[in-house]
Amino acid sequence: MLTGKMKIVDASKNVEWIQTFLSRAKSSLQSFRYFDSRSFDVIENHVSTLLIFEKAVPVCYGHLDFDGSKVWLGIAVAQMDRGKGYGNIMMNELIDQAKKKGIPTIYLSVDTENSIAKSLYEKKGFYVDEEKDGKTFMKLNLS
Repeated sequence: MLTGKMKIVDASKNVEWIQTFLSRAKSSLQSFRYFDSRSFDVIENHVSTLLIFEKAVPVCYGHLDFDGSKVWLGIAVAQMDRGKGYGNIMMNELIDQAKKKGIPTIYLSVDTENSIAKSLYEKKGFYVDEEKDGKTFMKLNLS
């Protein structure tokens, strides 16, 4: 149920926006634990840090994050905004940005039982690289 009021913004310089999203995300944070063990300073290493706003409310977060030689994709949709297409839009944007920046491969991890997220990733071309300790590691070759 997307409207003309939706916009994707660079959130790399606005931690308050990210904090607002996280406070709205509720149970989505059970599967998106990125900031559980990291401070917000980590966004300085990101290739991209994005938020989707719908009518001035942050509904979806996404990033591309350097970790050694790999670039990891992370995405979360606020619980009350799931099923509205925001995850698909964010995935498209992050994949486009990775391609434009010449990143050859992007990686992600997802809880193995999270079939909804895995289905979205597979539709975007990600494939299972490894399964270990309740996590599925996936990758997408862009080159």
